[in-house]
Amino acid sequence: MITIIVLIIISILWIIFIPKFIDFSNKRDIKKLVKNNPEMLLKKQINVQNKSICLLKSTSSECISISDIKNIIEKKDNIYIFKNKNIIYAIIPIKAFKSNEEKLEFLNLLNKK
Repeated sequence: MITIIVLIIISILWIIFIPKFIDFSNKRDIKKLVKNNPEMLLKKQINVQNKSICLLKSTSSECISISDIKNIIEKKDNIYIFKNKNIIYAIIPIKAFKSNEEKLEFLNLLNKK
């Protein structure tokens, strides 16, 4: 009986704290990436065309195939596009979109791999 109670308590604690830990861990990792790559925060233009996504910077441009995108994470304030597990290709502020429909259309284009 004691074992069941202990397992229930551990399960409840797990359910409460693991999501908070994951959010904390993600925020910490993103802050490290931005600190090590401050150019990530410079203003850029993003174009989606011919199954590729291009980042146009003031001095250069970089394009990758949409199929090379490994993950897209949408948070409250930003959309994070990952080239692989650990490399963020772009951080797009939600406020960059004129409407929620425009944001959804963009995400749908990226998800068509």
